[in-house]
Amino acid sequence: MDVGELIGDHRLWEAIEACRGVRITPGHLKRLADRFGPELARFASTQPALQLSAKRKFAGADQMLFERGALEMATHEAVSAWRASQFPEGVLVTDLTCGIGGDLIAFCRRGSAVGFDLNPDAVHLARHNLAALGLQGEVHVGDALQHLDVLQYGFIDPARRNPNGRITSIGEYLPDPRLVFSELKGARRFAAKLSPMVPDAELRSLGKAVDFIGHENQCKEALVWTGSEVEPRPYRAVDVDTGETLTETDPPPTVTAARGIIAEAKPAAIRAHALGHFAAEALGDTPGYLTADTIAPSPWLKRFEVLVDHAADVTRTRAALRAHGGGTPVVKSRAKIDVEKLQRDLGGPGEELVILVYANGPKLRHAVCRLLEG
Repeated sequence: MDVGELIGDHRLWEAIEACRGVRITPGHLKRLADRFGPELARFASTQPALQLSAKRKFAGADQMLFERGALEMATHEAVSAWRASQFPEGVLVTDLTCGIGGDLIAFCRRGSAVGFDLNPDAVHLARHNLAALGLQGEVHVGDALQHLDVLQYGFIDPARRNPNGRITSIGEYLPDPRLVFSELKGARRFAAKLSPMVPDAELRSLGKAVDFIGHENQCKEALVWTGSEVEPRPYRAVDVDTGETLTETDPPPTVTAARGIIAEAKPAAIRAHALGHFAAEALGDTPGYLTADTIAPSPWLKRFEVLVDHAADVTRTRAALRAHGGGTPVVKSRAKIDVEKLQRDLGGPGEELVILVYANGPKLRHAVCRLLEG
């Protein structure tokens, strides 16, 4: 019995509810199998846990159906909604690798959309998920790559995992985005979701523009754009939580010791090379730490007042914490250290302060700080 038949079984949701809030033991699964049949029992038994996990990404998760691997790779709906908003109203958008429908949901909420996937089970799940959320959109089993020469508006999210784990080279993505872009003869606006870890040289050679998408203080993806309606431009950082954007700048100058304020930039701003906007200097060799005597509040920054800054030394740092009434500090580091061990070593009663660890070449420094509002 394939997934389509399981979804079409009128007993499916009864079986799912019989699994909700219950620890699935072999005995429970056997009782479910006796009642609903083994295949429906196995499928239904996975859904409550997947739905619970999916609530982090989809508000309507309780009505949706999932497959574990596809859910892990699915985009948060806030990111998908922002991406869909970048396409013109009234045009048909094609999702070339729609999977279980996470991104297709956002395209259908925006307007007309169609999805393709080679996996029939994924297509059945995508059709159900659209219908469950009251959305209309076509979903087909098939290879949309065969029609790239006539596609005008579209999106692709290539597979970035294989049995060995995450793929880091875009040449191993399935499909290879370089081959996809080379076949887009009539595209007006087309986007490919790639890892933000793809090197700059590859990203810049692939499309006309790149957005680094930030959500919940993480850089979620590099979104590469091409097509006749896309103007070449520098990198851009986008924070979908605030709607803020930043464009690429020249790098700020670097200093080796902290001044009155240290600011920690959001990852998307760092990846987009957009740190020249803040009238501050880069701190040491640690990407994303900025320092100046004063730094204005910004939705892109978390700011800290510097109380003490010195070469990394646990004894000196512990004494500095005591002098400022601090204990059991938060330790933040982008250097390769054992953060938990340092936090234990510096533990003790008192006001919770922040230790920022940063690098100057092979040497580390500790900045004892207090978090600033705004």
